[in-house]
Amino acid sequence: MKIIIEIPKEYEIDFKTDKFKDFFSRVIVDMNCLCGNYEKEIAQMLIESFNNGEAITDD
Repeated sequence: MKIIIEIPKEYEIDFKTDKFKDFFSRVIVDMNCLCGNYEKEIAQMLIESFNNGEAITDD
């Protein structure tokens, strides 16, 4: 499935730098105390999905 999301300008640098991998990796570590496997699997899927993502500009 493909989706298009709009990322606010103030977060563009995070997408361009590591495609939010740092954020999701930190969330996964915190989930060990708060969540189950399903939530960790979703976060891992989002790491992979954002890693394969690309910016589409309105040029």
